[in-house]
Amino acid sequence: MPRKSTVDKLLEEIREQIKKKRGEEEKKRGRPPSLVRDPEVYERITRLLEEGLTAREIAKALGVSEKTIQRLKQDPEFQRFVKEREEKIKAARVARAQVVYDKDLLDKIVAGEAWNKEACKQLSPWEPIQDVCIQWVVHNRSRHSLKSAIEEMAEIFEFQCKVKQKCDPALWEADDFLEFANSMISRGVSTDTVRKYLTRWWAWKPEHREKLKGLHGKWVRRGVMKTEEHVLEPEEVKMALESDELTDEEKLYLKLWLTTGAREYSKPSTRGLRELGWGGIVGIKASDINWRDCTVSVREPKTGKEEAKEWYGVNLNLFFPDLCGELRRYVEEKGRGKDDWLWGSPERAVKLYKSIIKKLKKLTGKPLVPHDIRRTHAYWLVRADVPLELIAGGVTGQKLYNALGVGWEDISVMIRYYADLAGKSRKYVPMVQQVFHQVFAS
Repeated sequence: MPRKSTVDKLLEEIREQIKKKRGEEEKKRGRPPSLVRDPEVYERITRLLEEGLTAREIAKALGVSEKTIQRLKQDPEFQRFVKEREEKIKAARVARAQVVYDKDLLDKIVAGEAWNKEACKQLSPWEPIQDVCIQWVVHNRSRHSLKSAIEEMAEIFEFQCKVKQKCDPALWEADDFLEFANSMISRGVSTDTVRKYLTRWWAWKPEHREKLKGLHGKWVRRGVMKTEEHVLEPEEVKMALESDELTDEEKLYLKLWLTTGAREYSKPSTRGLRELGWGGIVGIKASDINWRDCTVSVREPKTGKEEAKEWYGVNLNLFFPDLCGELRRYVEEKGRGKDDWLWGSPERAVKLYKSIIKKLKKLTGKPLVPHDIRRTHAYWLVRADVPLELIAGGVTGQKLYNALGVGWEDISVMIRYYADLAGKSRKYVPMVQQVFHQVFAS
């Protein structure tokens, strides 16, 4: 079944189109509403039929009779429109397979048989795809994710041909990319992924990037600023921990997640052909906890160049009193050995954090995603006036000490999303004045 939001959006667009173009005379006579003979209406009705809705469902939603929809389907003009539309879609798919990129060569690149810049230059006549491929090869990124990125770029080509009737990339505008991004969100693609890809790969022309630059930094979950809805306040977490919604194990998991600020992992990380394994909270073993010092070590494969980075010395009682004791009792109760996974297995830990996020969304009413727990960790530290360089904790090396949690490699990200620099600057004015006024007043 199609996503409800997609169908609702299409129905709403059709209703607005009918309302806008329906004749005043017809309304005065009190006739039943009729469908406007318009290509835009044809396009949306066709898409609803493709989504699996019946003629009766479409008619009921639009406030017209079922016979009206049935007559429309038999109308020669509508049938001609559908036929032309199918031909355009077929042409777009052919263009995607033959023009946008060489599928066989991409398979060889991903398999490691042609993992080099020369192969990337032959992959596509389209420079944006060549550039993305070369980036992956130079930085030795995951080959699976390269395939996904190339297929998404090819999907842009198909979208522009099918929906916008613009099969020539030279005709594409910034708004066309934005419309494609919205279509991806409506299908359930992560908004963080869409935001990241929007100006990094999809919109490759400088003028497009300039126009969409603000979106790249601010547009997340349909225009919501991160600082408004992407972090949890301490009071909200306390409410969640006191509720019966989360299990005791989920509450313990949430406390450790917030304390470490670790990234979320849904599968083991790779670097080229090398397996780097599990990381974050899901990858913690009982042996990673130092019970004497009440600290924990967290592996972060996503940030390592050759090997996974490890952040050690993270204080377990940073936010929550006696979290160290709670974890020790949990390990003893579950009978975890030294080499056992803390949560039983990484796969089970993934299910745990997905369940936690789902319940937190219900409790707080915020459109949370797993990475928002890491953002909350940083937000709390910034709120406590911890200097940004201490939160970052070091950006070089493979084994890094930071009692405050897993660090942030890019301090500018923290400044942009979490730090109230204006408020902090006002706070430090009296202190700066006191130091320098004494010098220059004498």
